[in-house]
Amino acid sequence: QVGFLGERSGARYCEGQVAAMMRRSLSVLALVHLCQAGDVLHPALVRFEDLTNGDLHHEAFELALRKDGLIQIAGLPGFAELRAETLRATHMCITVSPHARRHTFADGTVRRTLAAASGVTFGDQPLEPGSDAEACRSLEGSSQRLRQLIGNAADAFARRLDAVLGLTSAQILRRADGGSYANLEEAVRSGERLEHFHSYGVPDANDTGDEEHTLDFHIDQGLFIAFAPAMMVDDSAIPIASLPSGAFIVRTSEGQEFELALHEDALVVLLGDAAGQYMNRAPPGVSLHVPSHAFRMPRGASGFHRVWYGMMQLPPADAVNEEVGLTFGQIRRQLTRAWSLDGPDAEVVLALGCSHTLQARELAEASCADNQLYCWHRCVNFTEEVSPEACSVQNLGFQCVNQFDQVYVSGHGDFHPECTNSTTPVTPRPPVEQPEGCTGFADLISDAAYANRVALVVDQTYFLWNVVDDKIEGKMVHNGLVGWMAMGLENVGGHHNGMNGAHIVMGRNIPGEAPSIGEYQIHPYATAFRNWKTPLNPSDLQDATMEVTDCFSSIAFKTATIYGRPLNVTSDSNIMIWALTHLDYPTDDFGGYSGYHSAADGDRDKRGNHRGHITLDFTPLEVSAAAMLTPLIAASATMLLAICLF
Repeated sequence: QVGFLGERSGARYCEGQVAAMMRRSLSVLALVHLCQAGDVLHPALVRFEDLTNGDLHHEAFELALRKDGLIQIAGLPGFAELRAETLRATHMCITVSPHARRHTFADGTVRRTLAAASGVTFGDQPLEPGSDAEACRSLEGSSQRLRQLIGNAADAFARRLDAVLGLTSAQILRRADGGSYANLEEAVRSGERLEHFHSYGVPDANDTGDEEHTLDFHIDQGLFIAFAPAMMVDDSAIPIASLPSGAFIVRTSEGQEFELALHEDALVVLLGDAAGQYMNRAPPGVSLHVPSHAFRMPRGASGFHRVWYGMMQLPPADAVNEEVGLTFGQIRRQLTRAWSLDGPDAEVVLALGCSHTLQARELAEASCADNQLYCWHRCVNFTEEVSPEACSVQNLGFQCVNQFDQVYVSGHGDFHPECTNSTTPVTPRPPVEQPEGCTGFADLISDAAYANRVALVVDQTYFLWNVVDDKIEGKMVHNGLVGWMAMGLENVGGHHNGMNGAHIVMGRNIPGEAPSIGEYQIHPYATAFRNWKTPLNPSDLQDATMEVTDCFSSIAFKTATIYGRPLNVTSDSNIMIWALTHLDYPTDDFGGYSGYHSAADGDRDKRGNHRGHITLDFTPLEVSAAAMLTPLIAASATMLLAICLF
């Protein structure tokens, strides 16, 4: 289960020890701390299948994390191909992306970065390269699949570590509002994930000494990081297997420094500072090693680039850091504030949440260009109207805020640079409270006035329709109350899986006003409602209404087109999208707002109940007879081709 070894000094000794251990029927994994060939360390290699089904030598797994603090996970389905596809697209997209962050290291290495994030407070923040180039469209697709695959591996790692270390009943992180997270898996599922896609330009040989580290020894602040081994590419993103990707160096628990020899087709998981702080104090008193590590770029290969992807698993925002008495969410807000501080003040803030005298280096060393502001995980260019100088003339500060003039801290939202003196932090808007004890939804979806129906989410949301001449008479119904609800035609190939650029019918439930309904086209790139808030006028919808009762919500309309785009009414199928929100209510104030399609608590595991795709044939064979026989039918092969999340 351990993969090695190159022809380096010490390799024969290591191979001999492996053979001896195997003769004694011990796991090869237990040899990880012995497999050090000269100054090279070959980390433990475990199979994903063994990690998930429990067929793993627990003592060896624990020993690997005690001695070295990292493992490699092999056999992730499709990982090798997806890694290569994503890293190549990363470099090509970054070269044209206006949102890529740029940082120059002391050794002359220039790193450009695109970022994504997810979690309970971050929401689902996909890559936003700001470019419609083919490479960026490719990256958006492959990165989404890679993120999901590595997320599954991270969950499996946490689950197995709980079992190996006996943490299933321990309380490793206290919640600010009482109670605690019982184990690592629960903390991981409730935590946040920061994801970086880097492209490093190889510095010239004369820029600095060959042995100077590009990034000096440091410890990552999260529970752990999971990363794909780097790939070397040329300017055209063609992989160059013969070029070394630099040196990744770790310090073991004995204080020895070793360069890692990694399998390019294996995912690497490396423990972070939070794991050392909290898991090492949890019963039964484990002692995991959190490895300090450094990185050194190769030298003198101008025109080549090192491309890398990594995911940092952060603790939950409401978990308390016992050393400073703040939650991790509060610590992250103060780390963000440290960007505007210098000297001792910045050092104090950057040390929050880190054990001993460490600082949050992953934030301290990041930077934007001189004419940019770091705002919502990206670098945004100054403009003539909004810049430090332009704001100063107005006696205003230059800040990253949302449309409600609330200062960015973290989470999903619509943030942009603005001239403002606001000090108000982002606060959630009131959620859409859901009723209890309601009856009658079955009667609503079996309405005899409609011949056809399909479940978008069984027992929760349905679409009913008739074909009337060349038009669709449709009704979307939901078992509950919504801030808004919508259905329309996917923009196939558009950003966010066809959401951007889509033509939709949307009903908005603004408190104190009668519900409204209209035709909209979502902006091709900007997802925030304020960027596409103007409905089609005059509308081609007939008999269009939105109804919100004490228990249920619905929109109804008759049309042959949606925002000018024809529906396939009598032939062919229609690739549709739908969505609704419980998160909060919309408003026409503050430039217009309709919130994220989400549950009221923002739980990502529930997002499939609030958005989706469906391919419909409005005139299926014998659909009326099928509908009359089974009025609550969820789907029929003749009427439903596909349902998936977007």
